[in-house]
Amino acid sequence: MADPNLIFIAGGTLPSNSPSYIERKADQALLAALRQGEFAYVLDSRQKGKSSLMIRTRERLEAEGVRTVLLDLQRFGSNLGPEQWYGSMLLAVGEELGIEKALLDAWDAQPHAGPMKRFFTAVEQALAGLGPVVIFIDEIDFVRSLPFATDEFFAGIRECFNRRAAGSGSNLTFCLLGVATPSELIRDVQITPFNVGIRVDLTDFTLEELAPYEAALGGNGPALVRRIHHWTGGHPYLTQKLAAAVAADASVSTPGGVDRLVEAMFFSVKARAEEPNLSDVSRRVLEAPVEGVSPEEARSRVLDLYRQVRDGRRVRDDETDPVVSILKLSGLTRILEGYLVVRNRVYFRAFDRAWVEANLPDAELVRQRRAARAAAMRVGAVAGVVAIVVGGLAVFGFVKAREADARARSERLARNANAKLLYQANMNLIQTASENHQYGRVQELLDESAKPQFAAFRGPEWGYWDYRMNTHLFALKGHKGTVHSAAFSPDGTRVVTASEDKTARVWDARDGREIASLKGHTGPVASAAFSPDGTRIVTASRDSTARVWDARDGREVAVLEGHTDTVTGAAFSPDGTRIVTASKDKTARAWEARDGREVAILKGHTDEVRSAAFSPDGTRILTASWESTARVWDTRDGREIA
Repeated sequence: MADPNLIFIAGGTLPSNSPSYIERKADQALLAALRQGEFAYVLDSRQKGKSSLMIRTRERLEAEGVRTVLLDLQRFGSNLGPEQWYGSMLLAVGEELGIEKALLDAWDAQPHAGPMKRFFTAVEQALAGLGPVVIFIDEIDFVRSLPFATDEFFAGIRECFNRRAAGSGSNLTFCLLGVATPSELIRDVQITPFNVGIRVDLTDFTLEELAPYEAALGGNGPALVRRIHHWTGGHPYLTQKLAAAVAADASVSTPGGVDRLVEAMFFSVKARAEEPNLSDVSRRVLEAPVEGVSPEEARSRVLDLYRQVRDGRRVRDDETDPVVSILKLSGLTRILEGYLVVRNRVYFRAFDRAWVEANLPDAELVRQRRAARAAAMRVGAVAGVVAIVVGGLAVFGFVKAREADARARSERLARNANAKLLYQANMNLIQTASENHQYGRVQELLDESAKPQFAAFRGPEWGYWDYRMNTHLFALKGHKGTVHSAAFSPDGTRVVTASEDKTARVWDARDGREIASLKGHTGPVASAAFSPDGTRIVTASRDSTARVWDARDGREVAVLEGHTDTVTGAAFSPDGTRIVTASKDKTARAWEARDGREVAILKGHTDEVRSAAFSPDGTRILTASWESTARVWDTRDGREIA
């Protein structure tokens, strides 16, 4: 089933020539920054592809004549003092560049300086004549395991940056990689925070970036890749691992087959215990320390905040909050429009409510259960008093009341059962509607499920979709003037916009990526709309024309010329064979969509025609005018009907 030329590798650094490596925006961003001598840092969670990115960037720089050094801090160990640590790094630099003697001479020339000062002075002096040099420092979070403070190491890197900014002419550039936040690099409040360099963000793979995997997964590759991305959200490790499993299993040829693999690989009892990525994420969430509090309190805070995120509450990203940093650097959450969300569907299922409760410290769990029992007892006590009073007043009707209660209880249970089934059905339909990009339907189902009768069943899944629907996913940026209109394609996968900047643009509705720019109008574009089959677009402009475009590549197909003033709107007929336009010249016109030939002129309005539309069967046209009338016309000959 698999393409032998495409080998999926889950975990570890991908070989530089690996055909399964997916290039992302970060590749170009990091390369461009280092080419220009900018300090840069890639700080993110595990298994995001940091090391693979570093290796490929390093090879590209070397090919361009830039000398590079890689310092993997894990390589030097942790059972050593400051002088040994800095000395080990100095020797590694010397070995990679072949200048050990020059570096050691520069180190020995400063016997009274501290190890940090000796290291940076020696490096700057010995490397001065080598041209541009980039030093990659990987696994920077390993410094936390050292028995001494390393704040001054990062302060030294910042000092190199500051000296070069002041005109020292230094040829050194540093690139830091690891699992940390900038604020964690320097913890001593007496030292200026680490605030230099360009941050390069590693995003998860988009569906479009995974297109090269389609050929490796057989004839139904596109559908399988979409389902893989549905579960992993583009997480590099999970995507590679799931793709490798799909490619190796000839029985998996449909999205349902992918679902079965996901269930076995990530959600079975064995998988939850043995899958290294799930274990690593769990460990980083449950064992991460929070300064100034006990381990139990730290775990309680992290799990409580994660529970809020999973339940769909709006938790804002705050790099100064250590608990937020733990959730981000563990990889369990990501940032969407400034708020934390669970990173993907695999994590949403694997790290569920049961996982949270099972891992709460005993004291916190006991406290929560005690509070719940106390509340129940208070409610029960009040209910008991009321029951005694009412029973004393109505003892003579006890039998009848009990029968009525039984009937009411039976009816209530039946209603609840029906409501629960309906709620569950709505949640399943929401998932399907979202995958088909039917966002209006998603909102309808959410509104239906928000009614009081479903309150007892609403869980985090409802909060998740409510959050998704009420938080805009991205902005379509590119126009240089007011955007006058926007419309979805019939299948919901694309958007077309019309702008004052004389262009219309086509965008991918899933990630906001610009697909095509429709250039040709000499005046602002007032409106744009897709044909019923989504293959063409018609635009209306103040240049007195309408134009038809190929929706796939933005190629101009036809120009509809004949109006003598602004064309205010244009629309396709239901079968896509004709177009109607409305204009400020007091007319509407019908055209052949294929070649732009004028079919009929609809004359009769005494003021601007603001809009025009076909009837569902395409035999009539309806126009609206500023003269306070609407008129109906025969599509074939332009005759006014009403």
